[in-house]
Amino acid sequence: MASGNILIDYTKWLIKWALIIFISVIVLIALLIGYSSFANWWKNDRHIKNVIVKVVNESSNFTEQIVSSYAIDEALRRGLITKEEADLKHLTRKEKVLELELSCDPDFPIFVSFVNNSSKTIKDIEIDIEATLPGHSTNILNWSAEAKYDRIVPPGEGWGQCWSFPFKDEYLSNSDLKKAIYTGRATYVHFK
Repeated sequence: MASGNILIDYTKWLIKWALIIFISVIVLIALLIGYSSFANWWKNDRHIKNVIVKVVNESSNFTEQIVSSYAIDEALRRGLITKEEADLKHLTRKEKVLELELSCDPDFPIFVSFVNNSSKTIKDIEIDIEATLPGHSTNILNWSAEAKYDRIVPPGEGWGQCWSFPFKDEYLSNSDLKKAIYTGRATYVHFK
């Protein structure tokens, strides 16, 4: 009879320690996941929300407003402003909005730009692009519609470029394609 109690006591002891080890492993995993999530937020997510993405369909005849050194430099290059005006705008770019008439090649009619309003320098960025027809919510672009830039962009600066994105086959004959409304979202940003 005495050996039965030892076996029961040993089983209880074994179950107790197995539960303690199991719970400790679960707590450790939860702490690692929590730390990983916090570290990702600290290093990236809080900065990504400060990267402003703008996608414009040039075929809608627009004048776009862009706040960035890129826009100022581009306006200077095109002769839209003088060197003195560019220097002044660089000094006050956080307070001023530069109106820049964009003109893309008809083969690349979509202007995709971003402004780095974070406190970290961007090394490269991927922007997912979607387009919808007026009054509709379905994305009419192929799934691979993204703009990738490997441009180094310091805080407060921006970059933009003209792109072309393929439409899904079922929308190719739609007469409203030139009126499509484009949006973009930074899905990946590699900061320095």
